[in-house]
Amino acid sequence: YLMKPGPSDFFLWPPGAQPLIIGQGEAYGVNDSGWVAGRAGIQGAFLYHNGKMFWLDQMVNGEWQIVWPFCLIDDLRMVGVGRRFGVERAILLVPRFTKC
Repeated sequence: YLMKPGPSDFFLWPPGAQPLIIGQGEAYGVNDSGWVAGRAGIQGAFLYHNGKMFWLDQMVNGEWQIVWPFCLIDDLRMVGVGRRFGVERAILLVPRFTKC
């Protein structure tokens, strides 16, 4: 399964259970709280947690596109590559939390 040609599948594989395919894409980082950072093809970069996808391009200034989200730590900061005005740059994403 893991070596088949074509697009990659993003999946969760809980201990003692079968893999659960979430969709096409790749995961690049996971933290101790179960948040996953990755990329889903043309849909873009995401955070995934408890069955929900959060699209990173919808969370940042509209001038930016998050290209590759990599290292993800427990407070949800992550490093990666972003694109602004056609130029790719190293980025550090820092979440802003608000009270609900």
